[in-house]
Amino acid sequence: MTEYSLLLVRDGDDDVWLAAERGGLVFVYLPASEQFVLHDALSADWLDPSSTMSFVPVTVTDALRIAKDGKLGRHADILRDATERLDAQAVLEPAVQDPRGVADDSRKTLESAPLATWVSLREFPPEEDAEAREWASDVRTGKNSTYAQLGRLEVRTEWTATRTARVVIARRMTPGTEDA
Repeated sequence: MTEYSLLLVRDGDDDVWLAAERGGLVFVYLPASEQFVLHDALSADWLDPSSTMSFVPVTVTDALRIAKDGKLGRHADILRDATERLDAQAVLEPAVQDPRGVADDSRKTLESAPLATWVSLREFPPEEDAEAREWASDVRTGKNSTYAQLGRLEVRTEWTATRTARVVIARRMTPGTEDA
């Protein structure tokens, strides 16, 4: 099975698309058809370092939640003639079936990100604000064993316009080590 990098595409502070990237091609999720569709303009943005769009890695859990929510990808009319389509289940299923679970997926996302790059690893609905803060604290203090071996981490909680709590993490260089 082919694996895709799952991304939240942002335009400034606005979440615009749930996307799957592979080989420089960016496919966006369309809730109405439950498919990922090739988006040529975003593929060009992905490859352009001066693009104003940002591509934030997300875990499979977050991608499934975003897809179920159905709020992103509503500008599907611009992609109605796109011929290259992927079934959402085929994109998301390989990681969902991973017996090690979602924690390993989010850990891999963080490990693969460059040092000092903020990565969104988990989101909590507004009513779970306290749980978001506790989870962030557990990661920060090393109580969350999934991330404890990754070295020095900087953790913060951000709130979206819809009051969703987003926990973001950046790996920092451990004192006494050389920059890779």
